[in-house]
Amino acid sequence: MGNTTSIAAGRDCLVSAVGPAHVTFQDALLYQTTAVDPYNLNIPVTPAAVTYPQSAEEIAAVVKCASDYDYKVQACSGGHSFGNYGLGGQNGAIVVEMKHFSQFSMDESTFVATIGPGTTLGDLDTELYNAGGRAMAHGICPTIRTGGHLTVGGLGPTARQWGLAPSGNSM
Repeated sequence: MGNTTSIAAGRDCLVSAVGPAHVTFQDALLYQTTAVDPYNLNIPVTPAAVTYPQSAEEIAAVVKCASDYDYKVQACSGGHSFGNYGLGGQNGAIVVEMKHFSQFSMDESTFVATIGPGTTLGDLDTELYNAGGRAMAHGICPTIRTGGHLTVGGLGPTARQWGLAPSGNSM
């Protein structure tokens, strides 16, 4: 991990933060294909660890561990980045995989939706439709998660009509 003198302590901290079943390290069997799974194979990036927190408190604990042991932290919400930025963009980051944060709620008076970064576009479409036949601009791949797509992506077939997903326009 970042500070070589604290590798064991950093590992212990992360295991304590999320539990042994929710963190994996570089020395794990099939680490690159199951935990890392880079989107762009031409830009190899190997994080120091990938964590799978299930609460805001666990995220805070992971960030504290990374800070205490001098590691960069990177949230990942699917990882469809050409620069592999969801893996830190460079070797040695601590990845916070957001797949367990797939919440959806909508205020029925304002139609303002709160969407967790682990929600897939397919689930988002279903939730919006079930919440009054609503829709919003976004891409076409139903398995992409919203964390990155709604903040820095969002290009899709309705972009000319409704704008990009990060603009927050909806119908």
